[in-house]
Amino acid sequence: MCDVSKERHESFVKQLEEMKVCLQNHISDIRKLLESEVEIFSKNYSKLHMKIDVIDQALTCLIEDISSFNKDYTIGIQDIVKEDVQVFTRVEEFLSEIKTMILAQLTITPESISQMVSNIETNIKAGLDPIRRLLI
Repeated sequence: MCDVSKERHESFVKQLEEMKVCLQNHISDIRKLLESEVEIFSKNYSKLHMKIDVIDQALTCLIEDISSFNKDYTIGIQDIVKEDVQVFTRVEEFLSEIKTMILAQLTITPESISQMVSNIETNIKAGLDPIRRLLI
């Protein structure tokens, strides 16, 4: 019986050593795979970093160019914005006038509607011409 136990023990030890070698091989393969992936990642990071540097330089130049370009046109743009504000103020006033006109009508008849539409058309043509200039 002692021989059987000894053989089992030797067989078990042999299987453990084979498993150890197999695990070491797998660990080695995994390590190599991870090292290659880390190397690829590092190369990609370097390439990305170089591209970001190029983009950074391009944006810096672009911002500097735009800044120098806008110095001359800032005043003109501010004038246009003021004109636009005036136009929209007129639009708001016009809409308020239309609302008042509609509310002032006690009775609605075909003649009063016709007169109201006629007044609105006249006001649009006369007072809101700057809107067409905005759109053109």
